[in-house]
Amino acid sequence: MTSIVQVEYRLGLLSIRQEGLASLGHPVISVVGSRAARNLDLSNRSPGVIVIGHGASRQERQDLINYFRQAVPGVPLVHFCAVAMTTLTPSIATAGQTIHLSG
Repeated sequence: MTSIVQVEYRLGLLSIRQEGLASLGHPVISVVGSRAARNLDLSNRSPGVIVIGHGASRQERQDLINYFRQAVPGVPLVHFCAVAMTTLTPSIATAGQTIHLSG
């Protein structure tokens, strides 16, 4: 079954998002921070999607997006952007796309 990789920067959000993503019926691999994300061995299992939380700086998130684009090309990337108003608009990413969600 296709897995979901979740990179979060806050422990409180990690478990909440883990539960929500797992409820979709897919295995979820969760890590805290960019360093842990880069240490994931995804060579034998390409995830179906990678979700990146909003808790890091914009530059750190962009660096991680660039890393994943090279490490697992074609895997959709979804990342959250912090803004004052919290509204999420669901989007579907296709292979190679990066979706930015404000919330």
